Amino acid sequence: MTKEKYTGAWPGNPNPHAFEYRCYELSNNLTGFKKDRLFTGTIGNDVASYETALQFYNFIATNRIDLLKKERLDRFLENDKVGSPKIYTIENIQISPGTLIFMKVLSDISVLKGVSTIIEIGSGYGGQCKIITEGLDVDYMCVDQPGCLALCKSYLREVGTTAKFMQSDAVESTEADLVISNYCISELDVEGIDFYFDKIIKTAKYIYFAVGNYKQQSVTHRHLIKKSEEYFNVEVCPEDPQTSHHTNIIIRGNRK
Repeated sequence: MTKEKYTGAWPGNPNPHAFEYRCYELSNNLTGFKKDRLFTGTIGNDVASYETALQFYNFIATNRIDLLKKERLDRFLENDKVGSPKIYTIENIQISPGTLIFMKVLSDISVLKGVSTIIEIGSGYGGQCKIITEGLDVDYMCVDQPGCLALCKSYLREVGTTAKFMQSDAVESTEADLVISNYCISELDVEGIDFYFDKIIKTAKYIYFAVGNYKQQSVTHRHLIKKSEEYFNVEVCPEDPQTSHHTNIIIRGNRK
């Protein structure tokens, strides 16, 4: 039986309290937050390398060239106007690696039918929410720890994006067509994974989980896949392109 509340440590961060406090500070001053050292130590896609950005650009140019049409691209590039991410020039387009990575996720989930509601577990500052809601007509809910959610609210307000919010220490049973988690739920412990499945994930039509630094022998990674297979027809595939040098995977599933 899972607890009614779950307050597991911030995934991947050795000092979650410092990160929470810093997110509160950054929420009051968005200038340069995407390059903040403590922030990028946990959420670093916006300062990834040129090589990473180029790989994601090439994927989109090959598979979803429609996302690079000026009218659509201009809306996605609003993500880069706040927070001072690293910007690279690729094919005369100035764009951040973070925006390109978010666009790749958008391209992956766009093929899913009947998606009108999305919940993202571990929404970070809200960049994925910004890109997806510019590309799809969906209602979006961001779930994260209070400090990070404060930053998310501030950022989304700045870029004119509407979303709903739920704090990770006050999660209620909620249904959505699609549940996304990019490098977050896979880093919780078994209790945390069970909690989110019970409260949110198990009733979804689809799941899309990016798992960073995947270890086949990891107790939590094995548990996440096993739990996913209880409720969904699951496909596990290598992350392609790769966001980092680690072995990353994508877990996709549709409801059984």
